[in-house]
Amino acid sequence: MFHVKTKARSADDNPFTADEDSKSTVLQYSRASLVYSFVPYLGIVFSPFAVGLAVAAIVRSGPIDEASERPIAARYIAGSVVVALAQIGLWWLLYIIPNLSR
Repeated sequence: MFHVKTKARSADDNPFTADEDSKSTVLQYSRASLVYSFVPYLGIVFSPFAVGLAVAAIVRSGPIDEASERPIAARYIAGSVVVALAQIGLWWLLYIIPNLSR
């Protein structure tokens, strides 16, 4: 039938694995905390941990060079702050909605 030639893909072709090759366990824990913070109402617990671990990764990363983990850690901090604000909004809604019926 048809034979489709495919190009061999390397790990560099996948944008989702760019930071998985990191050797920093602090950064990996920060990423895990960021993912866990997406759980509604429970995420308010994990967001501060994600921010703290990302800040620790920035402090431990040393001088800025091309292989620096600082940009990845900065993305985790920004993502954690956004998720924390969304979680605060969810908690606020949990408080305000029952009061609206009065």
